[in-house]
Amino acid sequence: MKLRLCLLGLAVFQVVIAVLVWINFDATVDALDGTKLAPNHNAAVGAAQGALAVHLVLAVLSVVFARITPAGRARVRATIMLAITAVGGVAAMALPAQTYLSPIGVALALAALGLLWIRPARRPDSVRPR
Repeated sequence: MKLRLCLLGLAVFQVVIAVLVWINFDATVDALDGTKLAPNHNAAVGAAQGALAVHLVLAVLSVVFARITPAGRARVRATIMLAITAVGGVAAMALPAQTYLSPIGVALALAALGLLWIRPARRPDSVRPR
């Protein structure tokens, strides 16, 4: 249950970031324009569109994994997605167009990653008597 909530929280976070990129699209393009990531205006537009698409894809994947991972399926795929999300969030903190929300996304991804691989506690009624 905690894993599912964490993944759904990550999905909501990704949608919020995508909405912020969309609302502030021109400011994002202006911040990226002339950087090593986007040396000209067209590259900056492409980078902003790519960021929007990546956040939406990560939101959809987070919802899908929230649905199927607690049942024990797709654990490795969820691990890969969460690791990429955490590393990407850390890398995004160095971008000129980053938001101050990036640490929240990294924390959510790392928490979900931890919950994904921690063994669930045994219920007292499942312990055999000695």
